[in-house]
Amino acid sequence: MSAWNNAQTHELNWWLSIEGKMKEVLERTELSAQVIEKKMKELGQGVPPSLIEIGTGANGFVNFMHFGQKVGVEPLYQSFRTKGIGLFRDDVRWIEGQGEKIPLPDSAFGFAILFNVIDHTENPKLILSELRRLMTDRAVLYFMVDTYSFSYVLLKLIRPNQMHPHTYTPAMIHRLMKKFGFQPVLIEDDKTATGGWGNRIIRRFYILHK
Repeated sequence: MSAWNNAQTHELNWWLSIEGKMKEVLERTELSAQVIEKKMKELGQGVPPSLIEIGTGANGFVNFMHFGQKVGVEPLYQSFRTKGIGLFRDDVRWIEGQGEKIPLPDSAFGFAILFNVIDHTENPKLILSELRRLMTDRAVLYFMVDTYSFSYVLLKLIRPNQMHPHTYTPAMIHRLMKKFGFQPVLIEDDKTATGGWGNRIIRRFYILHK
C-alpha cells in the first residue's frame, strides 16, 4: 500500500472516531465558512463567482457558502456517503477523486479552498499545478496547513506520519506557493508556535498571478 493510500485509510478511521461529534464539527465549520466567504469575496471582486474546494473531508466549507457554482473534490466521498458520515449538500457538484487531476476546464474558478490538505496529498506540487490551471488570473485561494520546525521535518523523513505523507516548515510553504504564482494578501498565521516541534498553523488568503 502506498503512503497516500495508507493515509486515506487512517483519515477515514479518524472521521469514524469522531462520528458522534459531527453535529458540533459542522456547526463550527458553518461559522468559519461565513467569515471566510466574506473575506474571499472582498478580495476577489471582479472574478467569476465560482468556488472549488479540494479535499473537503466530511465537513466541507463549500456546503455553507454562496457562489454561483460550487464544486467539492474528495477522495473519500463515496466512503463517507456509504457510512453516513458528514454533510454533502445537493447544491454542490461532488467529485470523488484526487486533487492532482480534476476533470474540469481551465480557468473555471474565481475562488478556491485548500484547507488542511496539502500535507495529506500524494503529490503536493501537482495539486497546486492543477489549482493554477483551474483558477482564473487574480482568483482567491484560502489556504491552511500545519507547519513545524526543520528538525521535525527531518524526523518525519525517517519516521513518516501515517496521516500526513508530507511535512513543511513555514519557509517551505512560502517557497512552494510562490513557485506556482500564489501571492499572500491576508495572513492570519499563528504568531508563535502553539504546539510541540514548533507547530505553527499557516492560514492565508492568496491571489493567483498567472
